[in-house]
Amino acid sequence: MKISGLLKNALPILLACLGAFIAITILSLLFSALICYTSIDEAYLAPAGVIITVLGLLAGGYLAGRRCKKNGLLNGLFLGLLYFLILWLISAIGDASIVPILTKLPYILLAPMIGGILGVK
Repeated sequence: MKISGLLKNALPILLACLGAFIAITILSLLFSALICYTSIDEAYLAPAGVIITVLGLLAGGYLAGRRCKKNGLLNGLFLGLLYFLILWLISAIGDASIVPILTKLPYILLAPMIGGILGVK
């Protein structure tokens, strides 16, 4: 019996999602230290959060594309959807609104798709 493409790529996408979360965590800690120990204004927190998320998801998409070796766009899309689903579940547990996450959906989907394309090439 042949394993379908989605199931065969599930583990690399899960590992890429873990890599994206790790990258976002490390970048967030570095920016937090930068805010804490320098005179950078806190007004840069929201734009930095977007940039950090995009860079982390771009790295995760790259990992997914690199591991799967084909269909980088589709694997990046699956990674973005998985990331969105995890954020949605975390916000549901915390009894928060989904509206802020929905506003981030375009770059949550686009960044890993671009990373997946770059990872395949």
